[in-house]
Amino acid sequence: MELSAVYSFDEEYPSSNFITGLRLDEIVSEAIISLYGMKSLDSTWAHIQGLISELDNKLSQWYASIDPGFPYTVQSIDICAPPSTSLTYLHLRYLSARILINKPVLCDPSELILTIPYQSEASRQMDSDAAVRCISAARQVLQLLPLNIDIVELHGKTPWWCILHYIVQASSVLITELSFDEPHLPMEMDDIISQSDLAIRWLSTLAGTCESASKACHCMNSLHHLALEKRERATQGHGQ
Repeated sequence: MELSAVYSFDEEYPSSNFITGLRLDEIVSEAIISLYGMKSLDSTWAHIQGLISELDNKLSQWYASIDPGFPYTVQSIDICAPPSTSLTYLHLRYLSARILINKPVLCDPSELILTIPYQSEASRQMDSDAAVRCISAARQVLQLLPLNIDIVELHGKTPWWCILHYIVQASSVLITELSFDEPHLPMEMDDIISQSDLAIRWLSTLAGTCESASKACHCMNSLHHLALEKRERATQGHGQ
């Protein structure tokens, strides 16, 4: 069966979700091996950039091959006919893959310029574009969650068995961006701070459900506040 075919996500044909998900898993597996495996330690930065670009293109092609109704925004769906949990799960996996692929370039530009002082402008732009893709995917994960901080609604609209992972993944990306001396999206920092705070509130709500959620909430909340304190000190330093 051609994986590049346009599949319908009709619940009468659950195999289409499964087959489409298998191709996504292949891309994720390739990303883990090539970007996070031992061999990556011996690769040049230019080679890593090439791998990121290639993998992100594969992910974009996968996205283009599936039903044009995907992805969707949970808030825009009629409450009387919400999307199936399997579709939300597939959407979260797509955004998670985009974070995974582009996260290696989520570095503070002010530190990267010291590490690679002779990096070309084109190369720096590639890093910036990939970092923005990573941050944007993290923000979209949180946009998939219900508007109300309600655990019953969350478990009704998302895959309850793994939603903690995706919230923590998105939260870690946003906190990383907040901690940079030179953020990639300086004009959108207020929104990113709000979204990071939203992730912490969701983790706080989930904290009572299991020990993992409680530990995640404590960890991410501490990092969130440390990042904000660092930004405040930097702002005060610039004002003096």
